[in-house]
Amino acid sequence: MDANRLLENSLKKFGERFLALAPNHFSALKPVGDTIESICKLEGHEVAMFPVNLVRLAEAVIEVRKNPESPAALKDLPVLPYDLWLSFKVEGAPQVASEASDAAMQVFDEKMCELANVWKAFAESQIDESKNPDAQLQQFYARIHLQYHRCNGCFSEVVGEKLFNPTADAYAEFFESKIVTRVRSADDFKVFIICLNNVFYECLQASVKAWQSGQPVPDSLGQVAKPMEIIKGQSFRELKILRNKPVHNDSNALRTLAPIYNRLIGEGIGNRTVKAINPDNEEQWLSLQKAVLEMLASSLEDLRRAFG
Repeated sequence: MDANRLLENSLKKFGERFLALAPNHFSALKPVGDTIESICKLEGHEVAMFPVNLVRLAEAVIEVRKNPESPAALKDLPVLPYDLWLSFKVEGAPQVASEASDAAMQVFDEKMCELANVWKAFAESQIDESKNPDAQLQQFYARIHLQYHRCNGCFSEVVGEKLFNPTADAYAEFFESKIVTRVRSADDFKVFIICLNNVFYECLQASVKAWQSGQPVPDSLGQVAKPMEIIKGQSFRELKILRNKPVHNDSNALRTLAPIYNRLIGEGIGNRTVKAINPDNEEQWLSLQKAVLEMLASSLEDLRRAFG
């Protein structure tokens, strides 16, 4: 297969995969989408820029694929065969004629502008959604944000440390983004539940995190024994399970997750039992997101009352 045909076929596969992923993974794909849009905007396309732009796109794809926070669906996003048009190639590799480079550049530029137009439409839809936020998610933000600070204040008064002490980035990602962003797929939920746990579990005060229910309460936490029972109770345990078992096609994970799904959303979506959720069932994943936030908000309110 000649280089141009290989590029054309690779662009077709890349475009199909990119467009299939973009609706549900806009944020994670942003480095790729922005690079495509930037390439399309270049005026006076020249053959000399063609390999440069190929490499730019490849680097953006690799960045997304290697990002540990990228959803699993993005890990196999195709990388175009940019090495065929680099100046320095392995000895003995076939050379690409200048007219072939001209033709390849035209094919590449046309595909970039085609994808850029679609990406722009997705970007505009994201802006429209931000202008029309989900009222329930906004309410959960208000309840959880308030109780987060109240619980931290109560704990600090007694122990001298914050109960929840996430990094500034983890705090901002959850409270300024994920909590009010609609979950639309299994991959979206995975990102959401990781961000939630980064605030409410991973950064728990060290002694509280280390303590297990049923063990003697450390002297330093004697005055907050009742709140600690809530922190280590069913709701917070289930948040941790939802975080640690995100691979829903694993039979062991499903056996553990099914009772939680059923308790949280089985009645709410009209099903008697929920054994699994289709990865792309937007309605069920959004219902699960809201049920999780209701569980967290109620638990934090109980926690606040337990401080007295």
